Amino acid sequence: MSGRAPKAVVQRRVNVVYKLLLKGFSMQEVVQYAAERTDWNVGERQVFKYLARARQMLEAEAKTERAEERGKAVARLNNLFGRALNANDLRQALAVQREINELLSLRDGPREIDGPSAAEEYLGVQKGEPMDGSPP
Repeated sequence: MSGRAPKAVVQRRVNVVYKLLLKGFSMQEVVQYAAERTDWNVGERQVFKYLARARQMLEAEAKTERAEERGKAVARLNNLFGRALNANDLRQALAVQREINELLSLRDGPREIDGPSAAEEYLGVQKGEPMDGSPP
């Protein structure tokens, strides 16, 4: 036998390191923990490998959570946009659309013309006209 730990054992160790990182342990604290509080009998280099894999897990989780949260935010904003339009609250609809544009980075820099925005054009609102349809 080569002295290497089975994959399942390595994964359990990586999971332990992952949990230590979640608790705020520094790299050196993880190395010290492995040396003093486990029966892993591995060197510092091996602990660094466990740390690298645990960090990869953190990065993957962050990407997944960010994408999921972004999706939820867009869905919620789309719901609010529809509700605002159904209530004929054009000011709120425009505010929600601006929030969606910002969230999705749809802003294309400063406009060169002083006309209505695309959202205002869509809603049929002219510059200076109240959004709720009341007279100016």
